[in-house]
Amino acid sequence: MQNKKETLSLMEGEELIIRLGGLSLTNKRLLYYAAIQKATETGVAMLKDIDSAAIRRNKPSVALLIIGCILEILGIMTLRAYAQLGLGYSFFLIIIGAIMVALFFSLKEKIIRITVNGGEWLNVSLRQVGSEEAVMDFINKLFEIKDKIDNSRASEKQGKPSSLYDFE
Repeated sequence: MQNKKETLSLMEGEELIIRLGGLSLTNKRLLYYAAIQKATETGVAMLKDIDSAAIRRNKPSVALLIIGCILEILGIMTLRAYAQLGLGYSFFLIIIGAIMVALFFSLKEKIIRITVNGGEWLNVSLRQVGSEEAVMDFINKLFEIKDKIDNSRASEKQGKPSSLYDFE
């Protein structure tokens, strides 16, 4: 499933509903391929085992922005005060500060987090999948199919007699 053009191996009676980046939703399973921070994860989760799904936004620490701004201010102050002594030190502070401020605004990452079996998380980067709107459609479709599965299981259980009444 590493290649998006790769065909999926489906079980008997299973059909592909929707495919979104590294996520493939069938009528029975969720297949995923995720590459987050140089680590890859490939796996399968049965729809009956999925508990929740959310979009999480990872942001860098505000300390990165504050330190970057302080370095910028120090660089500008030393630029004016020590213009004759050495501009290299001032420009170094200004450049490092600018890089830190730019990193603060560019390192925001959105991740889709899907809970499986009450605790295990599937993490898929939104960069791999597409827009947040497409992800919400995918999540809605996921829980629509899961609800159908849960409702059919509940109706099967209602049709069968309980083990307490089997002897009657």
